[in-house]
Amino acid sequence: MSSDYAWEKLHSAVLGLVGLGSLQERLSNVSSYSFLTLRSEDFPENLQSRFNNVVETLEGDRAMSLSDVKAQEVAEEIVSIYDELAQIQGAKYQTSLSEE
Repeated sequence: MSSDYAWEKLHSAVLGLVGLGSLQERLSNVSSYSFLTLRSEDFPENLQSRFNNVVETLEGDRAMSLSDVKAQEVAEEIVSIYDELAQIQGAKYQTSLSEE
């Protein structure tokens, strides 16, 4: 897999954070669907441990037992990782355009 795949799955995760239900329910859904096939190796090295921490926090049904404050922190971390990965993807795209 690649960072392109990771970006796509994180994009789905970010979209999944918006909607009906408690934040804990939405985080549980994100964990079950968007993170299911992702591995830390799909991310650039500087994002791997952050991704692993999020997955560890959400694994199993742990999302449902998070406090509101902790759920908010995890959601913000998912968005932050997505943002950094999007910036990396954008830079890659700009480089490929300039090489053409």
